[in-house]
Amino acid sequence: MAEPRRSSRVASRGNAASNGTAASTIASTKAAAPAAAAAAPKAKAKRPAASADADDKTSAAADETASKKSKPTPAAAASASSGVLTVGSPLPSLSLITTSDAKVDPSTFRKTVIFTYPRANTSGCTTQAKAYRDAYDKYTDAGYAVYGLSNDGVTPLKNWKDKLGIKFELISDPKRDLVGALTGSKDKTRRSHFVIDEDGKLALSKLSVKPPESSSDALAFIQKSNK
Repeated sequence: MAEPRRSSRVASRGNAASNGTAASTIASTKAAAPAAAAAAPKAKAKRPAASADADDKTSAAADETASKKSKPTPAAAASASSGVLTVGSPLPSLSLITTSDAKVDPSTFRKTVIFTYPRANTSGCTTQAKAYRDAYDKYTDAGYAVYGLSNDGVTPLKNWKDKLGIKFELISDPKRDLVGALTGSKDKTRRSHFVIDEDGKLALSKLSVKPPESSSDALAFIQKSNK
């Protein structure tokens, strides 16, 4: 058999070298790809940290702002409590209706006991009112008038008064104007009692009392003051 020509051998060697270079390039590319892929997550991993820091700062700023908003300023706190009558304060001038359909102005009260109750004709309020009813003569002997006060309407108060045989008047305060001034809340009526002195000023303020103790406590204060 005849040997291949020199030119054919050279071409064959060239092709082999070319194929080897190509194979080497492909292998190098494949080897580099995982390395690049491995390096990519590291670069991305830094972003969440920066993002988390930013989120933490934003959250902290929001918490600080919310905290500042939730804390009342001294002026706001003073304003919230400025409407509550304290001992030594005169009663406000208001026009309220009693169970005898008469208008009364609390600012004119002298030597008067006022007891407040949540709702007429309920168990606790009935117990409280009966105690004042039973001690009524003792109040008048000491020179004091007695009024019951709630935000009930005049009609249910009249019915309740007749049912219990109460001699003193009950005052209807539908908007809780006087109730709010005495107890500090116009949202509800707290069971309490108050004593007004001979000068028309608040001498005793007892808030959130128990039904059977309200009258005895007010009467004891009056009797002690009269000595």
